[in-house]
Amino acid sequence: MKTATPGIYKRGARYVVVGRDPRGRQVKKFARTLAEARVKKAELRADVARGEYRTTARVSFADYAARWIATYDGRTARGIRIGTLRAYRRDLGLDEEGSRPDPLVRSRTSVGSHSPRLRRSMSRRTPRNVLRLGSPATRFG
Repeated sequence: MKTATPGIYKRGARYVVVGRDPRGRQVKKFARTLAEARVKKAELRADVARGEYRTTARVSFADYAARWIATYDGRTARGIRIGTLRAYRRDLGLDEEGSRPDPLVRSRTSVGSHSPRLRRSMSRRTPRNVLRLGSPATRFG
């Protein structure tokens, strides 16, 4: 449904802002209210005019985790131990090459299969706990 503002229309309960990026490609942004949509439209036009517009990449957590584990060298000069990398790969559900194995095959070391005593001893910030206790946004997509 059209609105009085060019480049903004209503779609269901939301508003859609339509604009162009610096290369002339159509860009859509979404807002809850008409006022918010107008602000987004103005921001989009201003960013393009200033040359500050950047597209956001849509990367699934699984793809990000595979790239991260392949390039992670640790946070200190000592680097990271091979065993730690293996544990991270296992906790993230990746095989040794960094790809996701067949989801129908579940190994004994998959998330949640460890004894309660071992689970209590793990740090709260391990990848296993982040995945198990994390929000739906942190699950594989």
